[in-house]
Amino acid sequence: MSKISPLARHREAWLAMFASFALLAGPFDNALAASTPVTVANPATTPALTSSIDDHGRTAYQSATDVSCVSQSCQLAFPTIVPQGKRLVIQYISAQISIAGSGSIPVEVSLYKTNNPVDISHYFIVPATANTVAGLLSVFDQQVLAYFESGDTVHLGAAVAPPNKVGSMTASAFGYLLDCNVSPCAPIAH
Repeated sequence: MSKISPLARHREAWLAMFASFALLAGPFDNALAASTPVTVANPATTPALTSSIDDHGRTAYQSATDVSCVSQSCQLAFPTIVPQGKRLVIQYISAQISIAGSGSIPVEVSLYKTNNPVDISHYFIVPATANTVAGLLSVFDQQVLAYFESGDTVHLGAAVAPPNKVGSMTASAFGYLLDCNVSPCAPIAH
C-alpha cells in the first residue's frame, strides 16, 4: 500500500481555499485604490453638531449664597443670572436654615425664579429639629428638577409658623447650563 502524505491527500482542498482568498482579496484591493477624499461643508449658518446636546455635564453649574433674616419668612437669590442664550437646569438644592424657636417644627421651602414667589417651581417641607445655641437648625439636600430661562434668577424661600423666626439661610444649587445657541432649547410645556 502506498503512503500518501496528508498534504497531498488534501491538496485540492488547500488549492480551493487559497483560490477563494484570492477572489475575495481582489475586489478590496481595487476598492481601496479607487477611493477618493470627501469634503464635508460645515457652514457657519447651519454648523454640524460636534458635541452631544444631551450631555448633562456639558457646562456644570454650582452656586452658593447666604442671607440673614429675622422674620417668619426669608428669601435668598443665587448670585448668577441665567446668561442670554442659556437654560439653567437645577438638580439639587442644599441648605442650612437656622430658626429662632423651640421644639420640632416644619420649614416650608420654595424654589422660584426672578423674585416672584407666585411662580414656584418646587415646594417642599423639611424638619427643623437639631437644637443649637440659637434655637433650631434645618439641614437638607433636596433633589429637584427645575428649569430657568435667560434672564431668570434662582430664588429660595423658607417660612416657619409663628412665633418662630428664620434667623439665617445658607444654600447651594447644583445643575448644568444648556447652550440654546448650539441647539435650540425646546419651549417648556406648561
